[in-house]
Amino acid sequence: MKNLVIMKDQQAVTTSLQVAEVFGKNHKHVLDAIQNKIDSAENSAQYDSMFAQGEYKDKSGKRNKMYYMNRDGFTFIAFGFTGKKADEFKLKYIDAFNKMEETIKEHRTELPTDPMEVLRLVFNATENTNKKVDRIDSDVDYLKNNQRLDVGEYGYISRRVSEKVNEYIKIHGLALTAA
Repeated sequence: MKNLVIMKDQQAVTTSLQVAEVFGKNHKHVLDAIQNKIDSAENSAQYDSMFAQGEYKDKSGKRNKMYYMNRDGFTFIAFGFTGKKADEFKLKYIDAFNKMEETIKEHRTELPTDPMEVLRLVFNATENTNKKVDRIDSDVDYLKNNQRLDVGEYGYISRRVSEKVNEYIKIHGLALTAA
């Protein structure tokens, strides 16, 4: 039961496919249960915030409907299921959500409230970005100035130089001599 909970649009969710698989239900029945909730007149606005329609490709490559559901959506649908498998899944799901939320909290960076500190952060970020841009500009200049010519380019440049030298000699009435 890996990937019980996934991140989608900055929110911890699970899918109707996962619910069907773990509960041993037919995916169509899980879809029907969700669709019935969404279609019901009562509390439909709340259901819309719990479920988001998505799609997946089956083994043959065909696109099929599925739903993403947040914790509330899962709770609402899955807690209606009964039996040993249902209880095991509910406990694992609750644990997975708690771990995901804890991970999010641990990795959340607190921004300073002091305006001067915010300004320092912005300044440092801008300075780092400018340094990176300068390094990239330097690398691009180096590549432009040290680019190797292929045989075709070298031949073309050689012909053009010869043409210009001969043109200059002719215009100025000079003679080309070998040294």
